[in-house]
Order: sequence, then C-alpha cells, then structure tokens
Amino acid sequence: MLLSDLESGSLEVAKKNSVEHGVSVSFVRSNLLKKVVFERAPDLVIADLPYGEQEDALTHEDGDAHTHMPAKLMFPRGLALSVYVQLVENVLEMEFPPAFVFEVGLVEDQLVNSAFSFTSFRLEFIRRDGFGFATQQRA
Repeated sequence: MLLSDLESGSLEVAKKNSVEHGVSVSFVRSNLLKKVVFERAPDLVIADLPYGEQEDALTHEDGDAHTHMPAKLMFPRGLALSVYVQLVENVLEMEFPPAFVFEVGLVEDQLVNSAFSFTSFRLEFIRRDGFGFATQQRA
C-alpha cells in the first residue's frame, strides 16, 4: 500500500498512525501522484480530496477540520472537481489501468460524470444521506 500526500505534516501523522495500527505502508510526498514511479502498477486508487471553492465548504467542514490545510490546496480555482481531474490525468499518463474510488460528498452525480467526460469511465455512485462515493468501474 502506498500513501501519497503533498503536505509533509500529513505524511508524518499517517506514518505514526500506520505504526500504531501495525499497517505496512509506503509513503511518498507527491502532488496527485505526479512523477511517482511505481515498482508495481496499483490496482486501486482511493482519493478523498478537497473540491470546489472556499464558499463551497460545508458547515461541518469549517473550523478545526481544515486549519492545518492551506486554502489554496483545499479549494483550487476552476472546475469543482479539478483536483480529482488532475489526479486522474496524472494516473492515466502512467498508462496503467487502476480502478478509482472518489469521495464526492454532496456533489451531484451529473456534475461528477461531467467532470470525467474526458475519460471512458463508467461511474457508479454509492450514497448515504446524500453523501457519497463514486467508483469507476472497469470496462
């Protein structure tokens, strides 16, 4: 298992958690897997990335939950799911076909599908109380 994050502080917390829970994880500091060299192509990419603009932050996301994250990284400009799109573009450049699972919160299914219209992804949505995940199904 590989865990990637741009923030070194986040990686340090993840390393401590992996030791505490006895989980074997490799860590790499990277911006959305750009230029990461894999010994073996991953089967699955799971992402819980920020999306939208600052004003899109949900009430429950305000406060302590994001005080350690730079707003520039949390809410990039452009398409609501632009960070996810960049991740997918980076991974597709690597020419391996992993499956993807994305945390999409309350973003509407049609907006998620639209964001990935440049791919051949067939997305399946799993929702509970409106919040959800999008999973990319292999063809």
